[in-house]
Amino acid sequence: MALSFPRPLASFWNTLRMVENPITPEVYQSTSGTRGGEVLTAELAEPKWTMDVALATATNDDADVIKGRISALTMRGSDGTFLARNVKRAGPRADPTGSGMAGHTPTVLGLSGRRGVRFAGLPDGYVITTGDFFSVAFGSNPVRYAFMQAAESTIASGAGQTAFIDVTPFVKSGVAVGMVVSFVSAPVKMMIRPGSFNPGATGLLHTTGMAFTAIEAF
Repeated sequence: MALSFPRPLASFWNTLRMVENPITPEVYQSTSGTRGGEVLTAELAEPKWTMDVALATATNDDADVIKGRISALTMRGSDGTFLARNVKRAGPRADPTGSGMAGHTPTVLGLSGRRGVRFAGLPDGYVITTGDFFSVAFGSNPVRYAFMQAAESTIASGAGQTAFIDVTPFVKSGVAVGMVVSFVSAPVKMMIRPGSFNPGATGLLHTTGMAFTAIEAF
């Protein structure tokens, strides 16, 4: 059966045993200055999320499986995409397992410019904390993912609604009021940065040091 892309969480990302998975923004800007000392910046491209992924030691047999899955992505170039998520916890900081979201479907209640979002459909008193990740899937053929991080905290009212909060990096064009928001296992579409995969060192029984960098794909 032919593989489909992006690879679902269960088919690639969730099969990896990671020892490190920091999520950081990569900003593309040029900087210049004026004679008066003013610093000027210009955005060269939209910022993207990156993840430096370090994998745990694996048996050589298991490492071969991992390398095969990674080759299936890297050999397809920009088409070799996969869904990833924060592996530190499934849900927001105040609900790390995501169990508090059971039975609720959060949606976008309002948008304010490119950085303001408010939510509906949350449990009464649900807490979103600065630094929590969430995503919104939108569009079709291909489906796109707006992966964002809360830049301030908020608490849902008894009606399950929040005030506007600032988000980073920004709200992508195509996200609209009424769309479903994922706070639990929030996915982001990524690809392996070309040339970043380190196959590690293979010993008699185990392989250590496998690593790669993932970069957001649109």
